[in-house]
Amino acid sequence: MKVTPFFGIDGLLLGSTKEQVRRLRGEPDAIEQEEWSDGTRFEIWSYHIEGLELNFASEDNYRLVTITTTSSDAILECIKPIGLKEKELTELLPSVKLDEDFEESGKNYTYSDKEISFWTSGGVVVNLTLFPKYDETGNIPIWPYVKSQQTNHGRRND
Repeated sequence: MKVTPFFGIDGLLLGSTKEQVRRLRGEPDAIEQEEWSDGTRFEIWSYHIEGLELNFASEDNYRLVTITTTSSDAILECIKPIGLKEKELTELLPSVKLDEDFEESGKNYTYSDKEISFWTSGGVVVNLTLFPKYDETGNIPIWPYVKSQQTNHGRRND
């Protein structure tokens, strides 16, 4: 399961519509709805066997805005981060830094130049979340360019 920063995981691309994801992965095992205090709504799809959680956001026309994986088969830069100890993660990926420590709940590490976060629990990486690249304002995602897919805002991510 290849993780490609700013793009996706194994052909599952950030910026995809729900229909594109259904065609690629089929129906999810579970769908949850969430609403933030600012009114942003999320639809969260889970594929349990594959270890995937996909988030579609209302503010981005319900395009795929984050991909989270818990799969130990996930490969990022020739490394399988799920299951690594925190120290191993930061040694193998020196740009990864501790972002927040929630003590007993876990820690969040970020690979900011790749827009990836890693969640640890008990000192071990339990998931990674992939985010899109954003424009200079930090508000508009720049979706990966795919010839057969219309991109948001007509932009390419070369």
